[in-house]
Formats: sequence, C-alpha cells, structure tokens
Amino acid sequence: MNQTITLETAPEVLSRKDVAGILKIGISTLDTRIPPAKLPRIKLGKTVRFLRTDVEKFLLRHRIGAEGQA
Repeated sequence: MNQTITLETAPEVLSRKDVAGILKIGISTLDTRIPPAKLPRIKLGKTVRFLRTDVEKFLLRHRIGAEGQA
C-alpha cells in the first residue's frame, strides 16, 4: 500500500521523494530549483535527507500574504 506523506504525518527525517511529494513538485525540481541555502539538506554519503522542521520553516517563509510580508 502506497500511503501519501503529508507534513502532518511526516516523520522527523524525510527523503527527497517525501519532500517532493509534500511540496507537490518533482524530485528534479527539488534538486535544481530549491538550493540548500533555502531548504537545508543532510548528506549521508550519496543519500540526501531533510528535517521536517526545515521543510516547515521553508513553507512558512514562502507564504504569500503572511504577516510581515509586503
């Protein structure tokens, strides 16, 4: 059974596939359009992981109409 991961059900550490699914983008878009300076990554050899808290912060920083944004 293939269950979709949402930010609410996500574990603390996420794969590239998990993050791409949460953001509703392709993995290649995640890799090429969102630099590590904007969404930090953890590299373990060839494996890349993301912290759920970093994904949450990324989403909050990119909200349109959020308080404090012009």
